[in-house]
Amino acid sequence: MSAERMAKRERELLEIFMNNASDRFYILDEGLNIVTVNDTGLERYGLSRQQMVGRNFFDVFPSIRGTGRREAYQRVLKTGEPYSTVDLSDPDDQFRLLAFRIEGGMGLIVTDVTEIMAYQNQLEALHASEVLHIERLKMLHGYSQIVSQAKTVEDLVECTLDAMESLFNVDLCGFLVVLRDNLRSCGVRGIDVPSSSILNFSETGVAAALLQRRYIEIEFPEGGLPLDGPGITVRAIKHNKSQLVNDIREDPEYTPIIENDFRTTVAPPRLSELATPVFVDGFPFGVLNLEATRLNAFTQQDLELLEVLAGQLAVTVV
Repeated sequence: MSAERMAKRERELLEIFMNNASDRFYILDEGLNIVTVNDTGLERYGLSRQQMVGRNFFDVFPSIRGTGRREAYQRVLKTGEPYSTVDLSDPDDQFRLLAFRIEGGMGLIVTDVTEIMAYQNQLEALHASEVLHIERLKMLHGYSQIVSQAKTVEDLVECTLDAMESLFNVDLCGFLVVLRDNLRSCGVRGIDVPSSSILNFSETGVAAALLQRRYIEIEFPEGGLPLDGPGITVRAIKHNKSQLVNDIREDPEYTPIIENDFRTTVAPPRLSELATPVFVDGFPFGVLNLEATRLNAFTQQDLELLEVLAGQLAVTVV
């Protein structure tokens, strides 16, 4: 093969290589006009070769005017020192850029890092989530010790609600107990509710019955959620299983944890719910309930933490 044919073949292979590369390649002249660009550079912006070649780089990409990029390219042409940067300003087009001096102008290699940055962000978010989870476990351990020292039912409820408020980013948290065939709210944080909706422990025998589970021996106040009726908290008791609902609007069994539907007085409305049952010696004792005004507010980690708190509560009641 003659030298001329070999040189031609090399040029053809180089062109094939450049046009099949995932990076964007540009060659600019001394005036920063585009001399050539590979297919990837054209396809990324939906332009034809005629629309790009021969035009000034900053006319084709006016959005980078005023970013200091022109001055950086001119320094490359003047000094021969390469210039590199990472541009993350556009979440859909994040890239690493390398500019270097060549005979008669300069070359640009633009490497798309959008997927890499998305993966890195996911790793950072995962790490932050793990760190937060460890901190929440430490907080939970501290609250478990406080809950275990509660002397009265009132103390038990308040300590548990304190823990729920601190551990979870919620708009409402509630502590419900089973009285005969109903779930009754004995503590709510996050909204103002009528006192008639909250179980009064001063009523004769209620506190003792809760701790001793002697439900048949006393008269209970009316109200609550029937255990044979609808409700996410009721379902948690029925199945002895935590209920994580990402969108309560899609759950036909959603029922407010108190008699009146306070969603109409709370803005914005509550949209997510997490309810974990508390069973003591195989008997249903109550439910820990969380609600938030955000969709998909709760995670599997939240569920596991609430179950740990419920388990500690069950041990304390025993």
